[in-house]
Amino acid sequence: MIPKRLLPQRLTYRPIVGRGSFGPIYDDPVTIPARVQFTAKAVRNANGEDLVAAATIYVQPGENLPDVGDIVTLPDGSVRPVIARSDQVGARTVEVVSLDVS
Repeated sequence: MIPKRLLPQRLTYRPIVGRGSFGPIYDDPVTIPARVQFTAKAVRNANGEDLVAAATIYVQPGENLPDVGDIVTLPDGSVRPVIARSDQVGARTVEVVSLDVS
């Protein structure tokens, strides 16, 4: 588990709850502690498509975390969709969750 002192930023995300005739429908915003690194890198999403992530976000494992398709508001104010998520497993449990956003 990441110590909270290593998660200095606040990340606000809106979980996707469905799709309507005008596009995705999002739930109310949720704010969690996070660490955001603005680094471009190539990632592969769940459909096997190669995409470029503009930032990687690290959060503590737990319930109510952002998932692929949710939108996040980064500390710089930009709103971006989550394109990939991975759970980093330690000896026995998930230690950190990383999210890639476009």
